[in-house]
Amino acid sequence: MESNPPVTELAAKLTASAVRLLPGRDLYVGHLRTLPYGRWVKSGRLHLPRGFPLVDIMVRYPGGCSDSEKHMVQQHARVTMNAMIEMDNAQRTWPRDFWRHNHEVVQCSPHGYVLNPGKTIDEATRKAVLEASTANAGIAFEYLQNLSAAYLCELYEPERDEILLGLFSRLTRLYWSLEAEFQAAVIRPAAVSGVLTGAAAQNSPQYKAVIEFLEASRKKDLDAIINCVDPQSRETMAEMFKSNKAEALNMFASMAAEAAAMKLNKVTVRGNSAEIDFGDGKPASEPKQSLRVVLVKGEWKIAQ
Repeated sequence: MESNPPVTELAAKLTASAVRLLPGRDLYVGHLRTLPYGRWVKSGRLHLPRGFPLVDIMVRYPGGCSDSEKHMVQQHARVTMNAMIEMDNAQRTWPRDFWRHNHEVVQCSPHGYVLNPGKTIDEATRKAVLEASTANAGIAFEYLQNLSAAYLCELYEPERDEILLGLFSRLTRLYWSLEAEFQAAVIRPAAVSGVLTGAAAQNSPQYKAVIEFLEASRKKDLDAIINCVDPQSRETMAEMFKSNKAEALNMFASMAAEAAAMKLNKVTVRGNSAEIDFGDGKPASEPKQSLRVVLVKGEWKIAQ
């Protein structure tokens, strides 16, 4: 009886297979994408209109086609399959029904708490509270990274995983919202010393510091990003990049893209710190994104 192949041999084969799939849109991977498309056509789930220009090429695919013709067929198959899968997912009603039922059977009622005013804390205590909060955020981020790497999803029956991860994501958002509310209640911001709008806001050193940070994030320039943040935030950021550099850079680039699509609302200066609000460009409107900067040795730096 033939024994199972060693793990190293299986790993080598799996690696070779993954390497072949890396190009994504070459003729080899493109041909693999046409296989489910062909099954849909043969099973009658997909019909082509009379006179469709690619029919003649499809009949000859793949052996009787040039490379350019193969690319045409593969592109059509890829686009069509993506559209069909999206339509198929849109017709699935179980996620909507599950969450609606979940909302009906669980009594969800808002619970308000009022914190009694406390004593004004000194700068050292304020920094200690912020450092503890930042450390907890780093621990939570690392845990989520490890969880995403270790969790094994059932690819053929994803419903259970989607429900479990959906519940977990709700709990995670609840944690972050409570942590943010607690921090905002405990640490009172400094008094507003100025509100800049229009040209004054766009020409302010605080806004220019944010633009420099967003540009570095857009370019995924790690050294430039680190240089744009204050020393207190660099340790947390270093841990974030150490955990998963590529994903963290993508997150910063996505944030920069979102900010680029919005307008500057206003710059609220609070002494040695400031908040830069982005949104629809109206100073009185609710900001969709806000970044904070602090003054460090005469330079404005991004802060948490």
